[in-house]
Amino acid sequence: MRHDDLLQQIKVASLLGDHVYISAGHVYENPYTLKLLEAEPDLLNTGIVAIGLREECRDFSDLEELRRVEARPSRMLDQAATTLLNRECSAVIRWHPSKMQAVFKQAVLAELMDSNSVLRRRLTAVRREHLRDLCQAVQTLPPERMRREVISDFAKLYIPHRYRTFMEAVNVFYYSIGAKDKNLIPYLHAGPFSHLAALHRFVTPRTPQDGTLSNCFNSVMKELLIPEDIIVGLPITSLHAFRECHKDILRAFRLKWWKVVTSVIAQDSEDAEVGQIRTALLDHARSEMKKLRKYHRMAKSVGVASLIMSFASSVPNQCLAALSLILSVGSFVADISTIKHRLVNAPFSAVASALRSEKEKMSTKASC
Repeated sequence: MRHDDLLQQIKVASLLGDHVYISAGHVYENPYTLKLLEAEPDLLNTGIVAIGLREECRDFSDLEELRRVEARPSRMLDQAATTLLNRECSAVIRWHPSKMQAVFKQAVLAELMDSNSVLRRRLTAVRREHLRDLCQAVQTLPPERMRREVISDFAKLYIPHRYRTFMEAVNVFYYSIGAKDKNLIPYLHAGPFSHLAALHRFVTPRTPQDGTLSNCFNSVMKELLIPEDIIVGLPITSLHAFRECHKDILRAFRLKWWKVVTSVIAQDSEDAEVGQIRTALLDHARSEMKKLRKYHRMAKSVGVASLIMSFASSVPNQCLAALSLILSVGSFVADISTIKHRLVNAPFSAVASALRSEKEKMSTKASC
């Protein structure tokens, strides 16, 4: 996947959570991720991207040493990753190994034991007794032994024909586990996880793999009459300033976005994947536009009536003057109501409007 595509996905994800979460292990083991962060250090120093780091490590030098002791793979990337993260990273999410191992185990078991999960549907060719044996093996593991290497051995033993599919799901869980139960968006490079883009109940569609988040976001913006590439040309520093300036709008936007997404996923439908999620988001965007048009008409009507009565109030009639005052106040209240509905009941439109203003501001600066 091209650098620009990955960058756009992270930019979109940054509007959908407080941080875009990347496990330190993912930076150390994936050259694509490391290359992206080296080319775009502002992602790290603005805090848009947060890096997950083990609690016992003081910094990333400690992590590199720990990886050396544990003989972790892809050591050739370690020194470059350590240098970059120590120099640029401003947002670190600490995690405790034993707690994360317990959550990791719970997540893997939940997907394996739920016959309607996406992972289980990918494992339909596996005999039921083999799945049962795999579940029991994982279930009896103490948390401190809940490592990918151990699970990999179990998978080779019990489901060798679906080993790759299962381990790709395990990697998704492992690298995004730090974002669970936080207002964070986990990031994974698309390459190794392409056919698991619809994995739900844990990471999907909150991972920008296969452009899922980016595509859905662009579709919503287009429905709201905003150019699809609205954040492509937005520098990272400008994106950071936008997030800081519009925290309230973005908070409402995120709540509504994930509420719509969750409502689709909760249906447990086999088809409740990216297409249905996009459709539900577009339906909500259309509903917002319809609602806003209604409020605009109401505000305009009240405003005209207020103007007429203001003119009539020049007549020395106390009743007319009082009525004019009431309608003027009514117009002000209507305006406030419209603003409120933009922020609370029409958050998609509010974010689109703010992005449009930001784009126009950049265009004006460029023309000067």
